[in-house]
Amino acid sequence: MKLKKNMTIGAAMVGHALEHYDITLYGFFAAMLAPLFFPSDHYIISLIASWGTFALGFVMRPLGGLVFGHLGDVYGRKKSLLASILVATLPTLIIGFLPSYATLGIMAPLILMVCRLIQGFSVGGEYSGAAIFVAEHSRHSRPGFVGSFLCSTGFIGALLGTLVSVGSTLSFMPEWGWRLPFLLGGVIGLGSYLIRKKLPETPEFKKEELYIDQKSLPLLEVYKTNTRNALCVIAMGANGLIPLYLGSIYLNPILINDLGLSVAEMMGVNSVFLLMWVILLPIFGHFADKIGLPLIMILSSFLTLVLAIPLFSLIAYTHSLLNIFMFQITSV
Repeated sequence: MKLKKNMTIGAAMVGHALEHYDITLYGFFAAMLAPLFFPSDHYIISLIASWGTFALGFVMRPLGGLVFGHLGDVYGRKKSLLASILVATLPTLIIGFLPSYATLGIMAPLILMVCRLIQGFSVGGEYSGAAIFVAEHSRHSRPGFVGSFLCSTGFIGALLGTLVSVGSTLSFMPEWGWRLPFLLGGVIGLGSYLIRKKLPETPEFKKEELYIDQKSLPLLEVYKTNTRNALCVIAMGANGLIPLYLGSIYLNPILINDLGLSVAEMMGVNSVFLLMWVILLPIFGHFADKIGLPLIMILSSFLTLVLAIPLFSLIAYTHSLLNIFMFQITSV
């Protein structure tokens, strides 16, 4: 029985890993995709357009969280997870097959932008849906420790995306090889969808299913009755994710342009950074259960506030690998 429950929880986590795999892929391949989909006489303009497309996905996350959250509340956690993984997989496959600007013209970057919007939309529902699914199936007395493993799977996906991206240094990658990691992500996504179809619904939703009004909007009730808590959750999410993307994506140009690292070396640095997240998250989850979740969150928020300016100053004025590691360790 315990093995079956663990397999159920693990299957739910796989999709979360895939989401971060997709995000990491585009983050690392953005520079390579820039001239292919956003050709310009000035490379910096192409690069800005490519990074802007990457940013589009983040704009859609809140909306995805609202929509998939509503689906989970009204129609079931399982159906929401199935929908989110399917919505995430299709644009990843499309990107893998998408012709460049030279073949498709202006439609190529437009389709790429739409794919990123859809990916961001699905990510907004994937993490929250998986977190609720895992929590309701585990009903564990150590929520911090159990929840930390869900976060760790996301970083495992990002780590896989980083390792796969090391292949971008190969000669055939800029021409057509960059498509392979996206196609691999699509295949994994379809496999995850088939696995999730066999998962049972959570016990809590089964208990409440008969009393749910499918025309109601449970989410609105949450914001009406728990506005302060809802805003705190949003702030906590930003506090955790902003350091992550600063430590992985933001520092990449500094590693290459200022420190002279090769692409492979830069990805090696990022792999170490992501591995630190994978290892340390369960440790901090354990301590959170011991001393209290609120205290851990307050301490992390305080350290982020106090150390942000000194660390950015350190990076701005003194470019060294040691400073980069200090920045990354602190962001963890």
